[in-house]
Amino acid sequence: TLKARQTTSKRKYQFGAYPGRFQLPHEIHIRNFRQGLDVADHMIGVLGSDEQSRDLRNSFTSSEREEMIRGSLTAEENSRLTFIRQRDVGDRARWSAQVQEKIDGVI
Repeated sequence: TLKARQTTSKRKYQFGAYPGRFQLPHEIHIRNFRQGLDVADHMIGVLGSDEQSRDLRNSFTSSEREEMIRGSLTAEENSRLTFIRQRDVGDRARWSAQVQEKIDGVI
C-alpha cells in the first residue's frame, strides 16, 4: 500500500509499505522493495509472523529476515527503509488496524 503525500523529491510518494512474512526472502521480495523505493522516498517493510516459534513454516526470526533483506540492498536503499514487526493475531481487521497504527508511528 502506498500513501500519497507531498514529497520534495522526484518520486511519486513519500512513503510505501510492503507487508510479508519473507520466509525466506528471495529475489522477487528484493525486487519489490527496490520497485517501492523507485516510487517512494521511504519504504516500510512489515515483517509478519513476528515472535513465532521456529518451525518448518517459520524458519527464521524477524531479526534474521530483516538482516537478509538488508544484506541484499545497497547502503542508500537501506537508509530509506524501516522495518516494523507484526504478530499474527488471527483477525484480518485487527491485524490491519495494528499494522496501520505502526505505520502511522513511522510516518
